[in-house]
Amino acid sequence: MKKCENCNLILQDSDAFCPKCGGATVECDSGSHAEGETACNCGENCSCGEENRECGEQTAENMQAGPQMQFVDDGKKKKGKKGLIAAIIALTAFVPVSAYGGRVYVADETDSIPAEKLAELNEYAEHASEACGTDILFLLAEDEAAAGDSIVDYMANYPNMGNGESRIFFAIGPDSSWHILCGGNMQNMLTDEQEDALRDAYNGPETYFGGIKAYIDLAESYVFEIYPNDTPVDEELEGLERLPEEIRSMDEFTCVLDGAGMIEPEQRAELMKKLGELSSKYGMDYVVCTVKSLNGSTVEACADDIFDYCGFGRGEDRSGVLLLINTGDRKWHISAKGYGITVFTDAGIQYIGEELKEKMKSADYAGTFFGFADLCDRFTDQAKKDRPYDTSNLPIKPLSFKYIPISLGIGLVIALIAVSVMKSKLKTVRYKAEANSYVRPGSMNITVSRDLFLYRTVAVSPKPKNNSDSDGGSSTHTSSSGSTHGGGGGSF
Repeated sequence: MKKCENCNLILQDSDAFCPKCGGATVECDSGSHAEGETACNCGENCSCGEENRECGEQTAENMQAGPQMQFVDDGKKKKGKKGLIAAIIALTAFVPVSAYGGRVYVADETDSIPAEKLAELNEYAEHASEACGTDILFLLAEDEAAAGDSIVDYMANYPNMGNGESRIFFAIGPDSSWHILCGGNMQNMLTDEQEDALRDAYNGPETYFGGIKAYIDLAESYVFEIYPNDTPVDEELEGLERLPEEIRSMDEFTCVLDGAGMIEPEQRAELMKKLGELSSKYGMDYVVCTVKSLNGSTVEACADDIFDYCGFGRGEDRSGVLLLINTGDRKWHISAKGYGITVFTDAGIQYIGEELKEKMKSADYAGTFFGFADLCDRFTDQAKKDRPYDTSNLPIKPLSFKYIPISLGIGLVIALIAVSVMKSKLKTVRYKAEANSYVRPGSMNITVSRDLFLYRTVAVSPKPKNNSDSDGGSSTHTSSSGSTHGGGGGSF
């Protein structure tokens, strides 16, 4: 009899290579295996040949420590940049999950993973998916329909996988090809480097269990990088009672907290994506929020509390910025923390408020928040490249086109007046037929003319600096949680 030298899978004499991992075959004894080494999953100490084949099970050793799938060259890998191309067909086929009774997140058509381990992986993937708000799925495919280019359609139509539309779906085909499909909010969000890293994470550990778990962990971290604040609300969260009711009652705290219900779902999704991209780009949290009331607090304290007690902020100093709009009292406030205090100076915050005031007055809160996101991108980029926007270097507002004809009209009127005045003073001037008439006889007689330039001395003195142009920086205060915040606000 033969077995695989890599995974110890029992093979037929006719097998040249292992059908599971592609390893070379070696001869093995036909007697019973040593205790603890090759006990069959059926519970019997199967012989190396017939009995193992009769029960149809791999050895416990092979399944517990099973070989990782080897990958083909780049020419065969398929990148998941097109998203899901078809709706998931539900309840149409059986997916082998064995002991796991919930929705399927990890499917194994090859029976390479023991039932209890498969159930554990499904529970682990389900927990990670719920935590980040995106289904993290994995498939070991055996069906020949999943080979080659067809694996895309096979994954797109695979039944009973996950619990929503947003997903990262990683599959290994029977020909060892691999593919990643991303759908919903994750469509086109992963880079090629990130997809390669997911493959490498799975390929690193020696077991299926370890490889799939490593993939799940990395995929979850990528989702949190893109949408860092999609976390379930903890009812025991410290300071939760300080928040307005419409915020406290939410199922999750996201980067868009529309407690007043002023933003359409499509706008909210687009805004979350935009703010998530900024968070990944700069390593800070960018949050927008609407409330109808302040729960007896001030707008400043409410903004600080929402930032602190909802768990916003990235890095050790919990860097970030939050824009709160109280639609009831028509007030706004920006709360900054960590590096956000450096980026958003007092003068910069007031500039942002002036830029957004007209949209806030007209109740265009979606437009306000998109404008805020654009300004956050501009302000953070400026702070990282040079120095933050402040009193001496605030952005110059572009001149509106409506002022151009007005300026031209005013200039024309002034010019006509000036010419008319000058013309009125030329009453003694009369036209002469000859040029000599304008020259007084004997008034000018040049005999010798010579110009000689020697040198010139120029003294330059620096212009005194106006103290009124010095930067004001960021004022800070301490919030109810004991954290240091910067910020400012106003009314609209």
